[in-house]
Amino acid sequence: MKSFVAYQLRSLLYSLKWMPPSILYVSWIFSQYYYENLPIADSHSISAFVLYPVIVWLTMVVCNLEKGSEKLILLSYMPKRACFLYGKMIVIFLVGLTLAAVSFVLPLLLGIFGEPLTIERISLFLYGHIVFILLGIFTGSLFSATNMGGKKYSWSGSAFVVCAAIASSKIMDVLPGKWKWIVYILPPVSAVANTIKEGVQAHLPENVWVITYIFVGFLVVRMLFLTREKVN
Repeated sequence: MKSFVAYQLRSLLYSLKWMPPSILYVSWIFSQYYYENLPIADSHSISAFVLYPVIVWLTMVVCNLEKGSEKLILLSYMPKRACFLYGKMIVIFLVGLTLAAVSFVLPLLLGIFGEPLTIERISLFLYGHIVFILLGIFTGSLFSATNMGGKKYSWSGSAFVVCAAIASSKIMDVLPGKWKWIVYILPPVSAVANTIKEGVQAHLPENVWVITYIFVGFLVVRMLFLTREKVN
């Protein structure tokens, strides 16, 4: 697994396909911290929120690095074919952590915040950014590592889910009562963003749902991936 992860990291690095989403995110962080004396909670919430579509983009890239015979060769070297999926997810997670580290360190270097950074704020930063990374991996792999949407509609499908998830609270308000359950299919990004700003205790039931959603979501992605690769 270590050798496969290292191979994937090299392939991603040399492909340069990581640059557009990464540069976009870093540029956003610089523009976000242009002003001084910003509130920490809101700043961290926004940087985590923006990280979500960036991770979806990176996941789509990483899951499509290999084509045809190269992919078959790599799959043949895996002890289990699910390890192929796990290795790619680890690579995306590492890249996501790197971007999260940039968004954490940059405002400290620039002295942007007008209040002290507490242990609680750091904990909420780590929780929010890690959860958004996992939600991004789930969304991206659902449309790139499985047959969901097919090759033709994988990018548009993932973009639709991202937009719908971001607007889920507004969608909930306009949907009739019997259709509100549809919102719970979408990644619970609003609950995570609110947790970063207000704390875990203020949104405890929502966070239980977030953890459950991620766990079940990754099980579904694994099942669909193995189905596509014709593995029982």
